[in-house]
Amino acid sequence: MLHKIYAIITLLTAISGFAIGIFALTLQPGRKLVRIWFVLCLMIGGWNMGYYLTMIENISKQQAIVSSRISHACGILIAVLFFHFVLEFLNLVNSKKKMLRLAYISCGTMSVLSLTPFVVADLQPKMFMRFYPVGKIGYGIYVFFFVSWVIYAHKLMFNSY
Repeated sequence: MLHKIYAIITLLTAISGFAIGIFALTLQPGRKLVRIWFVLCLMIGGWNMGYYLTMIENISKQQAIVSSRISHACGILIAVLFFHFVLEFLNLVNSKKKMLRLAYISCGTMSVLSLTPFVVADLQPKMFMRFYPVGKIGYGIYVFFFVSWVIYAHKLMFNSY
């Protein structure tokens, strides 16, 4: 029962992510901040949709691995897009161009590597989940980049107020 509730919540989060991004884009499509927000929302939706697909009852292990890897590929891009959104919001893009470039290179590389066994090597049952990702060394690097860029974005926001 808990598994189904969790799956429904994950699906609703994916749909909400897509919907919020589309809604914002239709209001102000020409504004750069809104376009970054739109892509960020798409990645949040993609991350949750891939995660949701791993929870479908009839999914094979191979299909679940592909879904998990796509989910992780979208997930790491959330960090860099959030960082970019914060820089744009704070009007710091020009002064932080090198950091932004580094963020896109590091997260873009991890996104591509997430589609391989480097990040998600396998799926195993864990708690109430039939398929839960098992990471290798790449998973630690993935988490490091994600957390680092999100914390840095928060630091910039904190420092600007």
